[in-house]
Amino acid sequence: MKKVVLILWLLVLGNIGMKAEFRHIVRVDKKVSELKDTIDLSSPLGAFTASAYMQVKGNDSVCFDKIYTFRFCPLGKSYQNRKVRPEVKEEILNREVKQVVYYNDSVAGVISTFEGWGDEYGYMLTGSVFENGRWVNAGEQPVKSIEEGQLWLKEKLAPTLDRYAKYTSHISHVSTDTTAFIRYIQSHGREPEEFLLEALKQHRIVLYGEHHFYKPSWDLMKRLIRRPEFPETAGTVFLEMKTGNQDRINQFMNGEKLDRQLLLDILGGDYQYGWNDKGMYEFLIALWEVNQKLSPAKKIRVIFPDFGLSWLDIQTEDDVKRWERYTFQDRDTCMADMTEKIIRENQNSRGHLFIVGGNHACKHANGVPSLGNLLKQKFSDEEVYAVKLHTVWGDNSGNVFGKVRKGLFDFVFRMNGNKPVAFALADSPFGREPCDFELEYQGVPIAGTFEENFDAYVFLQPLEMDKVGYFLVEEMYTDSFVDEIKRRCKLSGDKYPYRGLRLEDFTKEWRINQLNGIKDEKRYPMFE
Repeated sequence: MKKVVLILWLLVLGNIGMKAEFRHIVRVDKKVSELKDTIDLSSPLGAFTASAYMQVKGNDSVCFDKIYTFRFCPLGKSYQNRKVRPEVKEEILNREVKQVVYYNDSVAGVISTFEGWGDEYGYMLTGSVFENGRWVNAGEQPVKSIEEGQLWLKEKLAPTLDRYAKYTSHISHVSTDTTAFIRYIQSHGREPEEFLLEALKQHRIVLYGEHHFYKPSWDLMKRLIRRPEFPETAGTVFLEMKTGNQDRINQFMNGEKLDRQLLLDILGGDYQYGWNDKGMYEFLIALWEVNQKLSPAKKIRVIFPDFGLSWLDIQTEDDVKRWERYTFQDRDTCMADMTEKIIRENQNSRGHLFIVGGNHACKHANGVPSLGNLLKQKFSDEEVYAVKLHTVWGDNSGNVFGKVRKGLFDFVFRMNGNKPVAFALADSPFGREPCDFELEYQGVPIAGTFEENFDAYVFLQPLEMDKVGYFLVEEMYTDSFVDEIKRRCKLSGDKYPYRGLRLEDFTKEWRINQLNGIKDEKRYPMFE
């Protein structure tokens, strides 16, 4: 008897402990059909109810972007109405809302009964986050019990939503003193090539945070390396490419004759379907041409520090397993380690240019290791200089949520005549602004200000002028390369290489038509 009482007492204490970890738990015990069919986002329950009735009616086009977190609602995305089967409507209306669990003032979870997936799960946890003055829905997770729902909220969902809630609050205030920004850019702005050359003279490593497949950026890089001062200033160019192709890029750069096919093979082998960035292709050709005019001591090295095998070397299932093991490594750590090794082994007075995606270049410690932050730790803040190219507020999947600082930077650039410009961020109105160029990095919101993440900023042209991409098309997608892609897909078990397209339907003509059909489209039509 004492043992039974003790067990019951421990269960009570455990339940009290769980409740103590939440701000508040509200019992509801009402079916969805008993709740008012309206959009009332003043509470997590109101947000949940609005979502439930949207699922019943299928009127996503009217409701979705009003009642869900902005992370689920990128600009330009359309929501189609759905036909909802009668049995699905009935199941949703009969769901009983058991609890609203407040993790804190900005994050909560609604736990309801759920019969949509058979007997395995009996409840649904719906996350809710307070965002821009209202509660919105932020994801669902089926669970087996109310207690499991509370545990999932506490340990998994709430910490993530809390980070985004703090991030949203952090970036919400935008300066209205545009005069200070305009004066700063007019007094401190410089021509981008001159600015980058000076940065290479003053710092050991310059990280240029670029935008993939972006022609104006690669054109800037070509102009930079063609400057007579560049070989005197920089001795190494690092690119965000797989180290498995290092021997091949050495062969290309050291070749007496320009071998375009070898370069196409290198780019084609970097990724299962080929890395078809035409700007990088032209840049490497331009760098080869620069080297032809230089003495051996002045030639510029190209280093590929990113982890991974080249697909040119993946020929068997064992090779695929080795490739898969590589994919579990942290890319930034691998790039930072390789970069440090190369620089310390080759001590000289010339600087190092690292052209890499903008999110990798961040120097702020955002909870996950970025290349910029790791290099700052390996060398010093002064030795590592991170430059950010102007883009949009988006994510690594290509979703766009708006303009940087709600269009403040773009307005200032327009007032400056939309002229290409580069400037330092430290102690500037730009630098003091909360950093919102990228929603997150490796699942963690990017925090801090622009000057905490980067040392300088580059603007090249208005976003409205940007095209979808600058692609290698006919040069890369030959019959033989398409056959090679099919070989890789069969080896890796990928039956659908391009968004549902069956492998047997993938042809050279299909890929060429697809790329030619989009390459000249506007990248950001939502801003026109």
